[in-house]
Amino acid sequence: MPNIVAPKMNITLEAIEPNSAQIELLYDQLNNRLYNISHEIMPSYEEHSKFVKNHPYRKWYIVRDGSIPVGNVYINFDNSIGLNAGGLTCDKKLNYLLDIVYNTVAPLDAEPSVRIGNFFLNVSAADNEMQGRLEKMGFIEKQRSYIRNR
Repeated sequence: MPNIVAPKMNITLEAIEPNSAQIELLYDQLNNRLYNISHEIMPSYEEHSKFVKNHPYRKWYIVRDGSIPVGNVYINFDNSIGLNAGGLTCDKKLNYLLDIVYNTVAPLDAEPSVRIGNFFLNVSAADNEMQGRLEKMGFIEKQRSYIRNR
C-alpha cells in the first residue's frame, strides 16, 4: 500500500506496513489519546504489537503534518473511518486530510444490512470538540450507538 503525499498542506499519509517504528508510534498515539471507543483498558505493548501486525483494517495510515506524526486514520470494511488526528489542530488541515481520504480511497459498494455505500466517521460521544469541528465542515450526525453498561 503506497503512501499518500499531499503537498498542498504538507500532509502525508504513511501506509502501515507494519514495522517496529510504526508499532511504537501507534502505541504512543494510543496511549496519549484522550477519547477511546474500542477499549477501556490500555492494552500491553505486546497485545498492541500483535493487533497492528494483524492489520485488521482495509486501509491504515499514520498522518504526518510535515515530518511530525499527528495521528492516524483507518478505514474499516464497513466503510467507517476511524479518525485519530487530534494533533491536527487547524480545521483546514483536518478538512484537507478527510478530502485526501475521500478522494483517494473509494468506499466499498453498499450491501443491505451490512454497510452503506459511503464513508462515515465514528467519533467518541465525549469528544465534543471533534464533533463540532466535523459539523463546521458540513458533516451531519446520522446515528448514535449505545452499549450496555455492565
